Amino acid sequence: MTLRRWYPLLSAGLLLLFFGVNLGSISRFPPFIDETVHIYTGELIVRNLSPLEGINLGRQFTVWWLALFQPTASDPLWVARAATLIAALVGVAAVMGIGRLAAGSWGMVCAALLYTFSAYHFFFGRLALADPVSGAAVLAALYFAYRLSRRVSAWDALLCGICLFCAVGAKINTLPYYGIPLAAVLTLGERRITLRRRAMWLGIALGVGLGLLAAFVLVVRSRGLDFLSNSLSLAVSARADFDSSTFFSLDRILGNAGLTVEALSGYLSPPVLGLCLLAVIILIVRRRWFLPLSLLAPVFALWINLPQETRFFIVPVAIMLLCAALVLAEIARRSRFAAVVTLIGVGVWAALVWLPFAVAAPADLPLPRVDITQYTGTDASGFGLDAVGAELNAREIQLVIGALSNCQGLRYRFPDLPVNCPLIRPNGQDVDALAQLFSGNRAAGVYVVLEASPYVPTSAPGQIVTTIDDAHGRPRLTLYDLTP
Repeated sequence: MTLRRWYPLLSAGLLLLFFGVNLGSISRFPPFIDETVHIYTGELIVRNLSPLEGINLGRQFTVWWLALFQPTASDPLWVARAATLIAALVGVAAVMGIGRLAAGSWGMVCAALLYTFSAYHFFFGRLALADPVSGAAVLAALYFAYRLSRRVSAWDALLCGICLFCAVGAKINTLPYYGIPLAAVLTLGERRITLRRRAMWLGIALGVGLGLLAAFVLVVRSRGLDFLSNSLSLAVSARADFDSSTFFSLDRILGNAGLTVEALSGYLSPPVLGLCLLAVIILIVRRRWFLPLSLLAPVFALWINLPQETRFFIVPVAIMLLCAALVLAEIARRSRFAAVVTLIGVGVWAALVWLPFAVAAPADLPLPRVDITQYTGTDASGFGLDAVGAELNAREIQLVIGALSNCQGLRYRFPDLPVNCPLIRPNGQDVDALAQLFSGNRAAGVYVVLEASPYVPTSAPGQIVTTIDDAHGRPRLTLYDLTP
């Protein structure tokens, strides 16, 4: 059963399918605090005309990308998520391209369908995070490197290096993927390709990637700022004290691996995660080393780090699904019956695993245990903000003072409300200043949203309008009317 004649229309249709099934639901989930950091930093860049705002976060290219859409954004959260989804299209196209190079049109189709109906990418890919943006750039680099299996082109090496630089600029923890060009020259291409030609290809890819990164770091440092040190410390150790005796502990690394397997099982389902791992093993047995090497080495680097967030694995999950797609494509190409059975199998998986994510209310999303607290039940989550916004929209408002960690989330969720977000540092030193701010703004139409937190005052002057206790365990929110 051949799909080759339909390749242009089919590839465009698959990209539109991915974009369509994600675009319709990007506004449903409440704002997560990391999203608001990116949007707010982009807002500062546009307002202050300073492109290096927030440079120490190590996500500058992500912020620049989102800032491109800020000047006309009437709904900043939706626009930022849509911009992230547009960036993710690059990653989907790269995965499809590798699938086609490795296994023909069926490889492209299987790769696109598995990526589109991955509940993992459906959840994280719709949020305005740095991981989908940087992940798309890594996958593009993976595609240009994989083209070495067909030709030796300086342009491919150049584009691979540029994509790696863009990936690290979008999020610093993609540095381990600078190993992709090395994996390519060691594992791809015909044996007749000389060592000299391989070395030249590798030199161009790494020279461009590392050269651009070095130039960027030097330019930033010439302005008295730092792109690497603080962001690397945050990515590797969350700025904790470095203890080599525990940092390289095998028990800790294995524990991190267990958390990853648990989380990915929740998003993909244990059978499909098992299929992905089996597919990786099959490729290794067949000595098709490129994708397994591009998967395993960066994953091990991620497991060494102290911070362990499921969203860090955007690229590894994509590569595992790609490996599974290549195996499924081999089955589908055997006969028309095998192709139909393959498509039915993917459809059943989508109906049983992806569809519950697609139709569930935000509060009922079947997130894995390791993620449900962070995204629904902490002060970083946006649950409870909709109830606050609905209460405020029913009143005449002059000013809203947001004394809560995710205050920017309230601003961006309800852009028509005049929300002021004062500085709140996680050490309690702003409590007195906040109390004075409340007292100094007592007037009709002024309200305070106060979070139950040790970093803000325990109460505000005026009358309590409502108290919102979130069922997921998010800190209580109290709305005060500061009318004297």
